[in-house]
Amino acid sequence: MYRILLIDDASEDNFLHARTLRKHFEGCTVELAEHGERGLELLAEMSPEGVDLILLDVNMPVMDAWGFLERYGALTEPERARRLLLMLSVPLPSADHERVLAYADIHATLTKPLNAAEIASLMEGNGLGS
Repeated sequence: MYRILLIDDASEDNFLHARTLRKHFEGCTVELAEHGERGLELLAEMSPEGVDLILLDVNMPVMDAWGFLERYGALTEPERARRLLLMLSVPLPSADHERVLAYADIHATLTKPLNAAEIASLMEGNGLGS
């Protein structure tokens, strides 16, 4: 059973994405955070069981994806997810695309709305299966 952390400030997207994930990954747990800082708090609370997947929106108030990633890099292994995927609502400007490449923790970028089959394929390709 997957444990998924969805970090996004858009409540409509969260509703749709959580429903899609629960339908595709039967029995999964989806935790929601409205910004990166809350996402980091939830990661600490979910340790030591850990998280299988983090889906991270780029633009959020309080702490955006870049602030989250800076602090995420300092977390211990049990606090980290097995996969971290960056969600995009619009194509990234070239400067931000280069920024993504600087973070080894990002396994892939996905365009919203999320496609559960695409996530499953990425997870299977990284040994997590569905």
